[in-house]
Amino acid sequence: MDKPDLAEAQLQGILNSGRFKLVKSRYGIQSTQPGDYYHDMFIYGNQRRVQGNTEAIWVLEQENPSTVVGGITDNPQHRRVWGAAYHNVPGMSLSDSTGGRALGRLRLSNWVLYELYKPGDMRNSQYNIRRRYIYNDASRPATFGKPVPYAGADTVFNLAPHTTKWYQFDPNDTFGYAMIKDMVLMRLGETYLLLAEAQVKQGKLDAAAASINTLRERAFPGYPTVGRVSASDMTLNFVLDERVRELVGEENRRMTLMRTKTLVERATRLNSNNGFNPTRGLTNTHLLMPIPLTEIQLNKDAELKQNPGY
Repeated sequence: MDKPDLAEAQLQGILNSGRFKLVKSRYGIQSTQPGDYYHDMFIYGNQRRVQGNTEAIWVLEQENPSTVVGGITDNPQHRRVWGAAYHNVPGMSLSDSTGGRALGRLRLSNWVLYELYKPGDMRNSQYNIRRRYIYNDASRPATFGKPVPYAGADTVFNLAPHTTKWYQFDPNDTFGYAMIKDMVLMRLGETYLLLAEAQVKQGKLDAAAASINTLRERAFPGYPTVGRVSASDMTLNFVLDERVRELVGEENRRMTLMRTKTLVERATRLNSNNGFNPTRGLTNTHLLMPIPLTEIQLNKDAELKQNPGY
């Protein structure tokens, strides 16, 4: 609505309510295993507030159809979309530690993989963005336990680096038909990002930097030696960059870029040199979607005009 002052008031109300706090320490069902506290938020069984997720504001809870009648089945596709199809590689088998069965339908851009994160950013740790695999099929002793080499198109599909946020594995459903992982639709990390955006739009750059630094302090164990930002860093583009670092795989990115009217510029600048599916031909026409002819024809007493360019 382009009313950043009103947005700031609403966001401050959430932050000052005392009902939520950023996850800054290990918790949950794998807290004694190797990992980090950012990764803990996305482990199957750690999403709900009753499970220790103090950052969750709104969670869409899913139930396993094998244990709860009417549980979720085939609608959410996040695991299949975001994970890699590693099970196509001889010597790799489906497992909990590798996230279950995925299809590699999306590949993180070169910008995300090689330019976005600073060294030391926990959100880019091996637990949060997987870049390497170890052969885990014990029936193939010649390769078992050895690193899986990249070859050919594997980095695009079968072994593509990816976010681990949608890992989920049910040994009773190895095909992975049902996505039984809860979906965190709103969490406090995004609240700070929305606040920083509202503050940037009002010219409150010191306040915006403070909002971002709250997240940076969580993301960088070496903070403030590394990771700290200042008012001079604060632009809408920087906030949008930070949204990727914090929310990759969670937010509807196209909606965010359309809302901020930055879709064409950012997608063209950051993805036109991608080695696979580079952005081509994106124009301002694509800031709106075409209205289906059936909807136009339904309006018999009033004219529903097609969006420009279609």
